[in-house]
Amino acid sequence: MVNPGQGREYSGQAAHPPGTDWLPPQPIPEQLWGEHWQFVALIATDLELGLLQRPIPIQGIAQTSLPSQLGLDPSLSIPGVIINGGSRAMRLAQWLQQRQPLHLQVILAELNGLILAAGFKERYLLATFDDSEATAAAQIFAERKTKAAKGLHFFVWCS
Repeated sequence: MVNPGQGREYSGQAAHPPGTDWLPPQPIPEQLWGEHWQFVALIATDLELGLLQRPIPIQGIAQTSLPSQLGLDPSLSIPGVIINGGSRAMRLAQWLQQRQPLHLQVILAELNGLILAAGFKERYLLATFDDSEATAAAQIFAERKTKAAKGLHFFVWCS
């Protein structure tokens, strides 16, 4: 799960220090590309139970960032992204863990993209898309993230 205040008390504000410029997005290394990805949503209670009751080898969620701790409605749809990494899933997971993900951002422009903000000011281009279905899903992801879920969203990779 990705939360802008990960590891600290969640304030609802981005963890990026004010006045610091993000670097231009860099593509993730080709050897880490997953087989496919998609925008998804999980009900807050299902997401929280999945995080707390299933053994997940690599995860980054502070207890204070769980939906119940943020006062979110248990039936709220929490937006997220799932990447099927196939045989590259563990390498992708290790790469992501080293980068210390902060949040995902959707860019809707001439070429739409999914950006991962990480570390102090790094950004990585996870995917690009131009079809109407992905664009509509990206708009829903961004709206749910910023309006209903108070910035909370998740990012899962699997094999």
